[in-house]
Amino acid sequence: MGFDKEPFNHYKVLDAGDERYKGRDKGDSKGSPGEFVREGEGKIKELSLPERVIRVEEELKSLKEIELARFEAFEKHFEALQNQIQVLSQASEKRFEALQNQMQTMFQAFEKRFEATESRLEALQREMDVRFNALNKRLNFTQWLVVIGFTLIGTLITLVNILK
Repeated sequence: MGFDKEPFNHYKVLDAGDERYKGRDKGDSKGSPGEFVREGEGKIKELSLPERVIRVEEELKSLKEIELARFEAFEKHFEALQNQIQVLSQASEKRFEALQNQMQTMFQAFEKRFEATESRLEALQREMDVRFNALNKRLNFTQWLVVIGFTLIGTLITLVNILK
């Protein structure tokens, strides 16, 4: 990430390889210990500030790369979700169309049955009309026959009574 390098050691400035330190061992004193510490702190600050800036820049660069990778992963995830939603919606549409076709065939079957029932009822109605007309004719004939019969019988009875 940005920690590939060895962490900065503030004590390296005062390492045994430092020339200023070597002079101190030999008794060559360039100043007081406080001055030596101030020089060391100044050197630490000088070296650590550029190192810190570099590390911050590296860390920012790595964070930027991480965020870009995350965004790409999110985009891929969202694309996968969109594809999955499209597949599901297409499957739903197919099921809906199949259900709609099935219902349409059922309605057509119901319509055919209704038409068949309607035609049977119409045929029964015509047959009942024919029967009713035939019954009506017979009742008319019977009614006239009864009237004529009673008239004849009444006339015969009257003639028999008159002739007697």
